[in-house]
Amino acid sequence: SVKMTEEALHTLQTATVIGKEFNLLYLHRLLEQSMGTLDSYMKIGCDEKLITREDDENLFLFSADTIYNFFVSKLNGRSKDYHYKFAKILEKISPNQFYQRYFHMNMSGNISEAIPLLTVHCIRQCVDGCNPDDKLLETLQKYDNYWNVYQNISYSMNNYRTGTEYKKYYALIESSDVCV
Repeated sequence: SVKMTEEALHTLQTATVIGKEFNLLYLHRLLEQSMGTLDSYMKIGCDEKLITREDDENLFLFSADTIYNFFVSKLNGRSKDYHYKFAKILEKISPNQFYQRYFHMNMSGNISEAIPLLTVHCIRQCVDGCNPDDKLLETLQKYDNYWNVYQNISYSMNNYRTGTEYKKYYALIESSDVCV
């Protein structure tokens, strides 16, 4: 079998930004490497039992939490840059994944872009008839202006369930005079 290379290790480290389970297409956008190159690195990772290929040919999973955590620990200072870049990729290809975008923006340290996403995620939860996670609400409460927007919209939208275009709520928050 082919030996693990520095490039393959770097690729697996970067894949941890996406998560314990990652899609090769997302990794392709994040690293801007060819699918063929990435596929060869994934084959090495599978041969070394570091990752497994799921039923979907582009979906991979780290074999164990310890392996995933090891690769996360090796990212060091690059982590914030990759999280920011991945949040921007999600903005283009999956704009309504507000929680995922918030998570990666928050991990990048960019609070001014993370908190509006968290606000929209919490509003969306209310519109869908769910209660947002308490820890997320605790985070949101630290930003008074966003908390006020969340409370006002969540109360008024609590019974409105169908046909909602979440983008308009994000646009509402973005266009408001709300500041972090």
